[in-house]
Amino acid sequence: MIGLFSVIILGVVNVGSFSEIFSRSVQGGRLFFNFYDVDIYTSNNFWVVILGTTFFWIAVSSCNQLLIQRTCCFPTIKQAKQKMYYRVVYFSIPGFIINITQCSLIGLTLYAYYYKCDPVLDGSIKRIDELVPFFIRQEFHSFPGLTGLFVVCILSASFSTLSSGFNAIAALFWEDIFAKRLPNIHPSKAVLITKIIAALAGLLCIGLAFLVKEIGTIFEAAFALSAAPIGPLFAIFSMGLFVPFVNSHGAVVGLISGQLLCFVINFGGLIFKSPSRLLLSSNENCFTKNSTFIPFSNLTNNQIPHYSPQGWNRLFHISYFIVPMIGYFTALFLGIIVSLLTGGSNVKNINPILVNSYVRKYMQKSIAQDNAVELDNLKTKY
Repeated sequence: MIGLFSVIILGVVNVGSFSEIFSRSVQGGRLFFNFYDVDIYTSNNFWVVILGTTFFWIAVSSCNQLLIQRTCCFPTIKQAKQKMYYRVVYFSIPGFIINITQCSLIGLTLYAYYYKCDPVLDGSIKRIDELVPFFIRQEFHSFPGLTGLFVVCILSASFSTLSSGFNAIAALFWEDIFAKRLPNIHPSKAVLITKIIAALAGLLCIGLAFLVKEIGTIFEAAFALSAAPIGPLFAIFSMGLFVPFVNSHGAVVGLISGQLLCFVINFGGLIFKSPSRLLLSSNENCFTKNSTFIPFSNLTNNQIPHYSPQGWNRLFHISYFIVPMIGYFTALFLGIIVSLLTGGSNVKNINPILVNSYVRKYMQKSIAQDNAVELDNLKTKY
C-alpha cells in the first residue's frame, strides 16, 4: 500500500496536480462514465468489474482453503464468527476499495505522465505490464531507498500469500491422502513429507509462471488462474448450506462440469485470442524513427471499439471477470439436477447444524410432517 501511494504521489508531483491528471485522462478517452453498458466481452467494463470482483471476494471469504484453515484454529465457533466478521467488514471491504482506488489512480496518473509519449509505442518497453516498473526506474532513482521499498512491498505480499498457499496444499495432501495410509509414521517423517509436497507445489507454480506471458496481462493471468476454479467450489459450499437434498453424485458432477467449463473458456481464449481493443495512445513527443506518428489531438473521440464475437468465440472471449460466475451457476444447476435424478439425500440423515439457519427451519418442518405421516400410517396399519 505504501509503495502504491509513493507512485501516486510522485506521479502527481511530476504531472502538476490531480486536476491536470483528470483533464488529460478525459481528453485521451481514458476517463468516461457509462453505467448502462454491460458488455461481458469488455474486461474493464464498470459492471463487469463490480460484479466479477464482488463475487470473487464473497467466494474467497466463504470457501478459500487458507481462510478455512485459519478459521478452524479458533477454539470456539463464536470466536471464529467474530473474527470472520471483523475481517470482512473492517479489513476486506475497506482494503478492497482502497486497493481498487489506488490502482485506478496509478493508471490515470501514469497515462497523464506519458500522455504524449507512450513507452510502448516508443519501444522503451514491450508490454503494458512493464509501465509501472519503468516509471519507478525512471523517476525513483533520485530518491535513495524508494525503489527498493517498492520491490520489497511486492515481494513481501507475494511471499506471504504463496507460503500460506503451499502450507495449505501440503496439509490437504497429508490429511486426505497420506495420513490414512501411513497411520504409524513418525512425526518427523510426516513433517518431511509435507515439506516435500510444499516444495513440489512451488516448482509447479514456477512452471505455470511461464504460461503467464501467453495469457495477457499479469492481472488477467492471476485472476483467470485463481478465480475461475473457485466458482464451482463455491457452488459446492452453497449447495451444502442451502440445498440439503444434494447428494455426492450431484456434487461431483457439478464440480467437475463447472471446473471443466472454466478450463475450456480460459484456455480457449488463450488459443483463439480476441482482437486487441486497447485505446489509442500518442507518441507526439517521442523521438523515435520506426513508429507511426499519432498526435494527441487525434485521441479526442477515443473510444473502445465494439466487438461482436462469432461462433465459439462467443464463449472463449467472455471477460475473465465473468468466468467464475459461469462456473458457479453451472455447478449449482447440474448439481441440483443430477441429485434430483439420482434420488437425492435423505434430509433425516443430515445434521441440521450443518445447513443454513433459515433452511434448517423448513427442513425440520418437513421432517416433522414426514414423521406425522409415518405415524398416521402406523396407526392405520395396526
